[in-house]
Amino acid sequence: DHLTVTGYVVEVRAVGGRTADTRRVSLGNVTTTTIIGLIPDTLYSFAVAALVENQTDVEWEHFDLYGRRPVTPNAILAGMSQDTNLTATLALDVDLSHFDANKTVNHSAVDPRWSLGPTGVIGGEGHYGLTIVGDANIQNCNESIACCDGYNASVGDGGSCPASSATTSEPAFSSFTCSAVGTVDPHYVDGESGRSVPYSSADMLPGAAKMIFPYESVNRRPVPPTARCGPALRLAAGAARAGGSGGYARGANVCE
Repeated sequence: DHLTVTGYVVEVRAVGGRTADTRRVSLGNVTTTTIIGLIPDTLYSFAVAALVENQTDVEWEHFDLYGRRPVTPNAILAGMSQDTNLTATLALDVDLSHFDANKTVNHSAVDPRWSLGPTGVIGGEGHYGLTIVGDANIQNCNESIACCDGYNASVGDGGSCPASSATTSEPAFSSFTCSAVGTVDPHYVDGESGRSVPYSSADMLPGAAKMIFPYESVNRRPVPPTARCGPALRLAAGAARAGGSGGYARGANVCE
């Protein structure tokens, strides 16, 4: 006989640790959901099975914002799928104990298959990156010098920024650099200035001067990194009428 899928059951399994357990979350006929109540810094795997229920029971049509609802009586549950690959939750969503170029980069989930969810989470959880506005910038990233995270003045002719090659188990790593050379607007004497400031654009064309990129994207600019980025956040430059601010872009999820 033809059977209609009316819902799903998701099995959530914590892997390892003293609090490891398995629980099931029953859903209505929805294709996406958000699993809440997960423990920070914990490995999880997930499996899913289809439900077939009596569609004359009104309960099967009523579910919450996450698509959850109880399984109706006498439901038929299919076999569980294979477990997904292990996925770890973060120990902290946000960690701003210091400021460097990396802290301004969005490290939240970017999988295009993930949706907003019922409460509007954009791109999953994780560090969304600090948004810096106006003249605000990371310490040692200004009109005079460029910086990189982990700069080592004792390596190479002019210092070096850490990087690594890709291996079979780890992707390539490159420290983030911050460059703001070219943001100077030196019109202070009779509205004119003959000062020539090298622009930070990699192709020497006009464009946004305040840029934070992996080191390989900036190592040929007119002003290479010569200092370590941070650990402070500078809210205003050392010039008249300068000001700025910084903010965290993630919206609050009140119901969670």
